[in-house]
Amino acid sequence: MAGYIGGRVAISSPQQIETKHTLTATASQTSIPNIGYTVGAVHVYQNGVRLVDGTDYTATNGSTVTLETGATEGDQIVIVSHGSFETGDVVSKASGGTFSAGITANGDITASGGTVLVTGDTAAGDDAAIGYTSAEGLILTGQGTTNDVTIKNDADAAVMSVPTGTTGATFAGSIKIADAGNIGSASDADSIAIASNGVVTFSQAPVFPDGSIAVADLDIDGGTDIGAALVDADLMIVDDGAGGTNRKATMSRLATYMGTKIGGGMEFIASTDISNAATVSFTGFDASKYDSYLFTFLNVVSANDATGLNLQTSTDSGSNYDSGSSDYLFQIRGDKGGSGYADYDATRGHMKVSHQSRNRIRRRRRIKWAYFYARPTYSPADKNSRPIILLL
Repeated sequence: MAGYIGGRVAISSPQQIETKHTLTATASQTSIPNIGYTVGAVHVYQNGVRLVDGTDYTATNGSTVTLETGATEGDQIVIVSHGSFETGDVVSKASGGTFSAGITANGDITASGGTVLVTGDTAAGDDAAIGYTSAEGLILTGQGTTNDVTIKNDADAAVMSVPTGTTGATFAGSIKIADAGNIGSASDADSIAIASNGVVTFSQAPVFPDGSIAVADLDIDGGTDIGAALVDADLMIVDDGAGGTNRKATMSRLATYMGTKIGGGMEFIASTDISNAATVSFTGFDASKYDSYLFTFLNVVSANDATGLNLQTSTDSGSNYDSGSSDYLFQIRGDKGGSGYADYDATRGHMKVSHQSRNRIRRRRRIKWAYFYARPTYSPADKNSRPIILLL
């Protein structure tokens, strides 16, 4: 058919598109469905003759055209519809625009002179996604058989990776922080501080596995001297049974051990300086370790003539001293005529160590005496053990 009988469809806009549907009618066919048209912009032709809208047919729902009189079998029905011309659902190459749905690129996407900005979060199951939230910032999400995320350098070598399904990170090389930077946890951000010269400072006491520090690594040369005599409470480190387990021990244990190895040995306990003092106290007695004591006095000069050097004992660490008439029953002295002799006096409230004039004490500048617990065999009256003193 070369043409149509009837007027043309009025065109309200110079940029419109025309859609034509041609079909062969069946006997008495009135309904022509699934056409798709714009209501008011459709013409229907039957065997080349244009039908009148509203009289010969109705087209009101944009899909179906209904003939008022059933067609004859074999009639040719042509439906022509017109719509607005659109260039397509595209984003301008020159001006850019917005994609309202996802896009798929079969090749690389290059941002030349600009950046790729994302505004949505990623989701579990994303094979490889870049996201963003205001709280988390840039988000990288992925899932692989070995790693979920891998960061590589320009040589295609892995620098950092997050093993699949974990929250840890694996670094292929060194980790460096800024000079005077810190390494820490959420609760202790500066638990490890590293100065620019490499000195490491811990905010908490570090815990090392047993046996992890070799003796050669313990440098005590730069330590501060104790500045005092060693006492029983001072600590040392020992290898328990040479089994590799380090334990602490007090100096008193060393003294006990030495006492079992050195028969009759002597142990230094303490020393003190006396100046313009009428008395001096010694409180280092320990019956669990010692059974006798040796006292040495050097350069002792009495302030007055006829002054004796006496000894009293205490059972309450010096708060009170024994001064009863029966507290000191025996003494052995060696300052009379150069030979020792025994003296007994049940009325004394002390032990007399030296009874000399000032001049004689001045000449004798060194005095020794031994003090120990025993029961003298020559005791004429006392049958109890009493402390005795021997001037040497």
